[in-house]
Amino acid sequence: MKNKLHQSYMSRLSFSENRRLAVKSAIKQKQTLEWEDFQTTCIRNILLSLKQEPKDGFALSTSLLKDLESPFRHQEADIYTLLHLLEEKGWIKGRWDDHIRIYRLTFMGKLTADRLVKGKAKTRTEIKQLIRMQL
Repeated sequence: MKNKLHQSYMSRLSFSENRRLAVKSAIKQKQTLEWEDFQTTCIRNILLSLKQEPKDGFALSTSLLKDLESPFRHQEADIYTLLHLLEEKGWIKGRWDDHIRIYRLTFMGKLTADRLVKGKAKTRTEIKQLIRMQL
């Protein structure tokens, strides 16, 4: 009975094409903003982790996964895309050591990490711009 009422009600609903497109656009925009926030948080965590000491990708992912609040725990493979992006930006430098790529902060990466620690909003905006360039 409940299913029939639901089906009857749903069949009477109609959305104009404009409304349908507006809803899809709003959903896509929200997903894009959430993805940017996710990547911004991951980049911040990567830079702060490398500020402590150089690490390989696996060690970075492990340290990020320890933070239960980190959104990174659901997207482990994305770390390598972000590491590549950070290398291109010149904030980190990677070198091969016995088939393992070790990452360390560059001078610019250290400055960026320091600004993140101080809570500089401009740095967070700079990271978001970097992400948008990648998309």
